[in-house]
Amino acid sequence: MVYYIQEGDIFKIPQIKNYAHGCNCSGAMGKGIALLFREKFPLMYKQYKELCKEGKFKTGGVFCYRYEHGVVFNLGTQESWKEKAQYEYIEASLLKMMEIARNNDIREIVMPAVGAGLGGTSWDLTKRIINKVANNNPSVDLYCIEHYKDIEIEITYVKKQWAEENLVYYIQFIGDDAIRQVEKYPDRTIYLSTANPVYEDSILYDQGLQLIKSSLSSKNYITKDDFKKVWKPANQGR
Repeated sequence: MVYYIQEGDIFKIPQIKNYAHGCNCSGAMGKGIALLFREKFPLMYKQYKELCKEGKFKTGGVFCYRYEHGVVFNLGTQESWKEKAQYEYIEASLLKMMEIARNNDIREIVMPAVGAGLGGTSWDLTKRIINKVANNNPSVDLYCIEHYKDIEIEITYVKKQWAEENLVYYIQFIGDDAIRQVEKYPDRTIYLSTANPVYEDSILYDQGLQLIKSSLSSKNYITKDDFKKVWKPANQGR
């Protein structure tokens, strides 16, 4: 599944250490988000330049760089920095990235608006490609930050009981916004997300984490693994 975050810094989501970004295949990372990757991972940049020089990093491909905390997926989305990214290259590299992620049990990847900005593509069209690729790879969650801003983003998991409704809520927040929600009743379970925010009379929580924070205690905060145990949308309504 893919989740779009309006603004933030991909390197400031503490829970996610796997990254992806679009690259040219001529060995240049001198502007935009690519420059941030070059500065953060200098050894990766050296290897990337060598691969480009030897003609081993091609459009539609992926240079997968492993570092001590995770993986960086360099996506070959354009031939050179002088040319625009191509939709076919974006799709091909994303598909290869997902295959690598599945085969290596990588469940979360954060990336910027690949192909937009210096890449020169229509972000609306590129989002359609990202949505299609993500929908066909449900075991990998993509978090896409659409606009850069130097702020930290927290991912929070909450469990809260509403006794009067005989109901338990499990909600995943990115920053202040709910992105996934599980409602467990005695006889059924409802699954909601930003892609499917309404089911029968249930609606994805839309008032923000800050509004309920005062009513939460430490026991209301759960882990990602706790949330994953109850998040099974294939069983909608059961």
